[in-house]
Amino acid sequence: MLLKHTEDNSLELRLYKMDIKIQNTLVREAYSGYYPVITFSGNSEYNKDLTNSSAGVQSIGGSVISSNTLFQNSLTLNLNYTLYDFGSREKKIQIQKNEFLIKQFTLCKKKKEIFQKILDFYKNALISHLSISKYTQILSLKNKLYDSKKRLFKAGEISKSDVANEAIEIIELENSLKTKEKEYKKTLLELSKLSYIKIDKKDTLKPFKTKQNLPKQKNFQNSIKAKIIDKRIEEKKKELNLLQNANKPVLSLYSSYSLYGSDVNRLESSFDNIRSNNYKVGIGFKLNLFDGYSNRYKKAKVLLEIQRLKIEKKLLKLEFETQNLALKNRLKYSSKIRKQNLIQLQDLTRLNNMQKRLRKIKKIDLLAYINHKIKMIEKQMKIKTQNIQRAYDVETIKLQNTGVSRCIQP
Repeated sequence: MLLKHTEDNSLELRLYKMDIKIQNTLVREAYSGYYPVITFSGNSEYNKDLTNSSAGVQSIGGSVISSNTLFQNSLTLNLNYTLYDFGSREKKIQIQKNEFLIKQFTLCKKKKEIFQKILDFYKNALISHLSISKYTQILSLKNKLYDSKKRLFKAGEISKSDVANEAIEIIELENSLKTKEKEYKKTLLELSKLSYIKIDKKDTLKPFKTKQNLPKQKNFQNSIKAKIIDKRIEEKKKELNLLQNANKPVLSLYSSYSLYGSDVNRLESSFDNIRSNNYKVGIGFKLNLFDGYSNRYKKAKVLLEIQRLKIEKKLLKLEFETQNLALKNRLKYSSKIRKQNLIQLQDLTRLNNMQKRLRKIKKIDLLAYINHKIKMIEKQMKIKTQNIQRAYDVETIKLQNTGVSRCIQP
């Protein structure tokens, strides 16, 4: 419930989800290269000849010079369409699609990071709550022990240092209890911030619902981090192909249809005289012959980025395998220790029942009985703490090995 509520309400995750939506619009935009570009333009102007020349229209450089005095208007419809570009448009689409998948994988990665933080804080909260409960029980027994030792001191059966040592232990235990209470409160605040659920010390934290068996571990290649790196490499390779195509010609279709009207004396008449003037259809190509070596260095940069990504992948693989191995070894070790602790706890429980009976018939003194109860509570706390840690490790491995299919929604 906690993780589900976090997933539905996290503002941080919403930002990543918004990035996915933005990238989806870029994917659609990339398809626009397969459509023609159609433009419509119009001009209305007055041209005054200052030379009294009858040359008409001259052209020099990029300028067209008219030697007529008249009002003139034009309307032009233009169409441009790329016929062939050696697959550059398709590569642009594939790059944007790759980026879309990367955004999805990144959302999944961030989600797992947030869930891991929640697991960390939840484990700490469970251990702190357990410690507070056990410390409170031990403190109650320690106070009884202290009172008993004071009576024994007055009776001259123990030294004053024994009483003083007991008092010091009580103070230390009280300080430890206060520290745990502060830690517990702080951990609950962090959990509330991450999960967007208000949690306070009155709420009961349920234990991890997990099996104690070691979950099956997946290899690095199926992890989210590996998928992100692979998609980055694939994207860079497509960028490299796109740069290689930049030195190839682009074949295009162009056409236009124009209307024109003019009048020497009146602007209104120039509008009335607008008629179909001409149309044209043609095929052209563009080829970059020299760009100052810009494209060469761009390709060199992309090749270096691909090499860097491959090295980064090896590093991530090493980290992934090291972390999983450490968790696996810790689980195996905790399993052995847990069995030993359970045997010891059973022995302590039997001994405690026996001492209860002995205490009833005054065959054992109160100090020994209380010390034994304290020892048993400490053992219980140790075993329960190890159980919490083991359950946490199992959940961590399950989270780390969450596959792409469970994370990415189609």
